[in-house]
Amino acid sequence: VLSDELYFYDNRADSAVTGRRCRVNGRLLTAGAGTSAAGAPVVLLGRVASISSDSPTGSRWTVTASDSVEVRVAFARGATAPEVAPGQLVEIVGLVASGPIRRSESTESATVFSDSQSSSFDMDLYNSAVEITERLPRCYYTASRLDEIARDWLSKRNRTIRLRLF
Repeated sequence: VLSDELYFYDNRADSAVTGRRCRVNGRLLTAGAGTSAAGAPVVLLGRVASISSDSPTGSRWTVTASDSVEVRVAFARGATAPEVAPGQLVEIVGLVASGPIRRSESTESATVFSDSQSSSFDMDLYNSAVEITERLPRCYYTASRLDEIARDWLSKRNRTIRLRLF
C-alpha cells in the first residue's frame, strides 16, 4: 500500500502540519527555499554514489539525485541504514537540514530498490516529472487532496457524500 506521502502534490503551505512531502531533486535542495527550506519534509530519489559509516551520527551516503546533483544523506544516531551498494536506486524520505537530508528515527525512511528495478529505472523521465510538478504545483493532486476539495465544495453547499467501496 502506497501512502499519500509518496505522490506528487503541492504541500508548500502545510507540509509541517500534515506530514505531506514534496519530491525534490538536487537543484531544488540547493535552492533552499519553499519546498526545500531547512526542516522541510521531502522525498529524494537517486542512485547511491558512495557510502561512509565512520561518522559520529551514523551512516552517511552520497546520493546522485535525478538531475545528477550529489546530495549528502545522513542517518540519525542509532538509526540503522539499509544495506546498499553504489549505483543502487534509493528513495529517501527525510527532512532538509541546511543542504543534506537528515533521516529521523521515528517517521522517515529509506527504500532500496532491487538491482533489476535500479537498472531499468528512467531517471531522466522521473526528473522531468519532478521539475514539472515544481513548476505547476496546483496541477497535481493526490487522492487525499481531491477528497479534501470535494468535501470543501460539498460543505459549502450543505451536502454530504457517500463513498461506496467495491
